[in-house]
Amino acid sequence: MAGQQFAAAGKGGSVTLATRGLGGGEVDVQAGSVIDLSVAAQNPGNAALGQFGGTLHLRAPQTSAGTDLLVQALDGSVF
Repeated sequence: MAGQQFAAAGKGGSVTLATRGLGGGEVDVQAGSVIDLSVAAQNPGNAALGQFGGTLHLRAPQTSAGTDLLVQALDGSVF
């Protein structure tokens, strides 16, 4: 589901996916999932339908070795 209006700053919404990593938790966007950052509204003189979207923020702790993050490959769709 897309956002219906732009923010006062002319931006789309934001989605945050996060884990603290407790019990092996990790960010995992699986195949078939959809993260829709688009905005359905048309804002004359500023943004055309589907031209601007929002932001996706992923937050996860480092692995125990400190060489990577606890984020799986993004297999879903982000638009």
